Amino acid sequence: MAVVSNTPFAFWRLNETSGTTATDSIGGYNGTYGSAVGLGVAGPRPPDFLGFEVTNTAAQFTNGTANSWITIPALNLNTNTVTITAWIYPLGSQAAYTGLFFAAAAAPCPV
Repeated sequence: MAVVSNTPFAFWRLNETSGTTATDSIGGYNGTYGSAVGLGVAGPRPPDFLGFEVTNTAAQFTNGTANSWITIPALNLNTNTVTITAWIYPLGSQAAYTGLFFAAAAAPCPV
């Protein structure tokens, strides 16, 4: 798989069909699905998306719905350069002040 050949720090395929764990198949940074995430929905598949399995599944998140997210442990990156790649299939407009990736400080920042 092309993603794995690029030696990522972490890789969440988000293809679980049940449970609460979003498995990181590279770095062991397993996440926890919120209770409103849909699991096992049809993901990108051939012939429209070559390289995916014909049975590929995905996670589905709903805009504006509480618990429709994944919580992952701190990655503790020690760099100012990070690339995050995601395959997104939006079914509507994104609400203002929402994001695909969000990081919060564990403690208040000093002023």
